Amino acid sequence: MLINGKKIAQELCTMLRTLPTPERSVAAVLVGEDPSSKTFVRQKKLVADSLGIHFFMHELPPESGTDESVAAVRELAVDEKVGGIIVQLPLPQHVDRSAVLAAIPPEKDVDCLTPRNFLAFERGGALMPPAAGALEAIVEVLDIHLSSVRAAVVGRGLLVGMPAVIFLKRRAKSVEVLGRADDLKKRLLTADLIVSGTGEMNLIRVDYVRAGAVVVDFGYPHDADFEAIDKKGGSVTPTPGGTGPIVVAKLFENFYRLQGLFPPGKK
Repeated sequence: MLINGKKIAQELCTMLRTLPTPERSVAAVLVGEDPSSKTFVRQKKLVADSLGIHFFMHELPPESGTDESVAAVRELAVDEKVGGIIVQLPLPQHVDRSAVLAAIPPEKDVDCLTPRNFLAFERGGALMPPAAGALEAIVEVLDIHLSSVRAAVVGRGLLVGMPAVIFLKRRAKSVEVLGRADDLKKRLLTADLIVSGTGEMNLIRVDYVRAGAVVVDFGYPHDADFEAIDKKGGSVTPTPGGTGPIVVAKLFENFYRLQGLFPPGKK
């Protein structure tokens, strides 16, 4: 079964439209000319437009360094009209990612990547990195009872791997964290739920996945051979139309939360 991420995202956005529209803007800082990053920012703007949220991009040239990137974030941090700041990752290699992310005020951190917000997430806070929120949404739609699930996470990255591991360790029966160098076929065949976010195309082959398993693929363009896994009888997110739309919807859910527009206790 192909998991319809577009439908899940549409339902999330429909719910957000029942809430008051945020008055403040969301700003995205983009360093360089990476085509994929520009595409992702455009997708976020489309969702913002559909929600009636003002969204703009602060572009920096490829040669911009850490100081210029931090300065751009700090400029947005003190702008009272801006309520959410996105630093589009990955940054160029010569830019210190940690320094740039640390410049985001936690109250404007829609990606939940600042140290304070990430620590609160680790401790069970409502604000989640969008990938963890997307994983939660998929688990709920598929009615997966995580307490009996053996999960495997491929990749240890800041955006997907780490948040997925933290989310699952609080809920799943067991969680195994794997990398490209591991014997993936042997280790993944025992998993009920596989989460991957490496960006290595077809890293998760059909013969690595048992029939009936669920594969949640955050990789771009895709980590999993989703068409073959679907034919085998697994549930899998396709690309496009899988996790991507849900991640963006969850980012804006975080924005509503940070603006105090999300009802207390509402999931």
